[in-house]
Amino acid sequence: MRSRQTTNTLIASSILWFTCVHMAAAACTFVIWRVTGNNAWIDLFFKYPGCVFFMACATAELGLAWYAFRQFSQGEPLRAAWLLITIASFYRLTGLAFSHVLGIDSKLNPLYLAFGTLDASLAAACRSFGLMVCGPMNMAVLAAGLFLILRTLRRLGLVARLRPIDLLLVTIVAGFTIRQLYEIIEWLRNTSAPPHIDKVLGWAADPLLSALLFEAILIRRSALETGWGLLSKSWGAFAAGIFLTSLVDMGLWATAQNYLPWPYSSLTWYVWFLASAAFALGPAYQVEACRRAVREARAIGSGLSKVRS
Repeated sequence: MRSRQTTNTLIASSILWFTCVHMAAAACTFVIWRVTGNNAWIDLFFKYPGCVFFMACATAELGLAWYAFRQFSQGEPLRAAWLLITIASFYRLTGLAFSHVLGIDSKLNPLYLAFGTLDASLAAACRSFGLMVCGPMNMAVLAAGLFLILRTLRRLGLVARLRPIDLLLVTIVAGFTIRQLYEIIEWLRNTSAPPHIDKVLGWAADPLLSALLFEAILIRRSALETGWGLLSKSWGAFAAGIFLTSLVDMGLWATAQNYLPWPYSSLTWYVWFLASAAFALGPAYQVEACRRAVREARAIGSGLSKVRS
């Protein structure tokens, strides 16, 4: 039984071990940086190991989401949902490629290797485009995918009620969203210049995160109450990734408002790693649930064939 469980969770375990090793390296780099005061340590870490980690997690997320999508036959209600989740994963990978590879001076950047330097305006444009794609665009498509799953669960009568801890998490993120909306309204009242399109799209991030967290937690709670172990882990991972992303936004806001002083504010940078790993774990558990279902169906089929013979 133990070997079978190990096989079923091999993909997720690999992602977890990869994350643990990376976070251990991140902690060591952080300590060296703070002891020596040399910013080169942290700069190199985020340009190279950090960038590789982001891209590896996003690539795994896309590949696993595509695999999960392929497990559903034409006409199955969850096929369209996982297609949208796959598209959202593609947006995340594309956005990270622009913001964390093409938008920085590093030897991982093909533009930097080709020209020897990177034009500041081009780098800024790459980062802005990348943040828009892996931010609001990714979130909107992911929210649509989760909505389709919730609609299917509602039709089957499987939607569960949220527990107090679920409501607490949703309230925290929703409360922060309301605070952000208030600041946006105040900014619009006190300025005559029209906001740039990038800024307007960025305003949608927090409301989308609130909607995403509510959807993911509700799906996870429904899976838990129906006894779908791996599926509950899948949506628990999505919910964790969404909440951690909201936590980063809160940290950035607190830093801008001088509520979170330096160097403690730098700790929010590392939360991005955990969020990326959580988003990769979401489809990983879904794939393992599909593989387990196929194995069990084959075992049942083989048993019936033996009985008939």
